Amino acid sequence: MLKDGLKLSNITVSKAERKKSRTESRPGVVMATFKCKEDKQTVMNAKSDLRHINQYSKIFINHDLAP
Repeated sequence: MLKDGLKLSNITVSKAERKKSRTESRPGVVMATFKCKEDKQTVMNAKSDLRHINQYSKIFINHDLAP
């Protein structure tokens, strides 16, 4: 999604994990951890471009920060 949808080839994801969904019909949430804060900021700035691509129109990217 980062390389094809957002056209961000220089972003490094250090960890990605799919959580189990509450319902069987939907896939679970994917939690991604970026290597550095700048990579996350780049993705957060570009996330609005995904709604214009049919394949990624239902993707929701949320900012999450551990306490």
